[in-house]
Amino acid sequence: MKTRRTELGNRYALSALKEKRATLAGEILALNKTLAWKKEQLSAVDATLAIFNPNYRSDEVRPIRFYKTVHLFKQGELARAVLDALREAGKPVGIPAVKVIVMRTLGMDESKERAMHQRVRASLEYLDRRGRVLKTGSRATALWELAEGVEPETAFPIGANIPRGTGRKPKP
Repeated sequence: MKTRRTELGNRYALSALKEKRATLAGEILALNKTLAWKKEQLSAVDATLAIFNPNYRSDEVRPIRFYKTVHLFKQGELARAVLDALREAGKPVGIPAVKVIVMRTLGMDESKERAMHQRVRASLEYLDRRGRVLKTGSRATALWELAEGVEPETAFPIGANIPRGTGRKPKP
């Protein structure tokens, strides 16, 4: 036996599901239109390349993988927060402890905790390569601390020339 409450609930659920389906279908139409446009552009570029090089074969050119980047922090903001967290801890700590302090400092709620773990770990590795922090141990048992002589004003001075992509520590 159905009750009025169940029928109303079903009606609202059906309405919400229909709206969700309509939204997804609209997004798919827009993506298909974009895909068709990109294919036209690719054909035009291939034709132009064939004019310049009659022996050109499009299958010899590997596609560049597209990565969607998410800008959650301003330049250097996470690194500064990680250094501040290590400074606040005052002793060698693991990534989970650093993550909790960083999240509290940046005003993030617990729902972001899983996503922040990887970002904090990557930031610590980055700082380690540049000689700003020291890592003791490995993997899950690793402990992190500030390197000697890293003060707030010298951690990342504004306008500092920080080498990018070299994988080497900067020269003093």
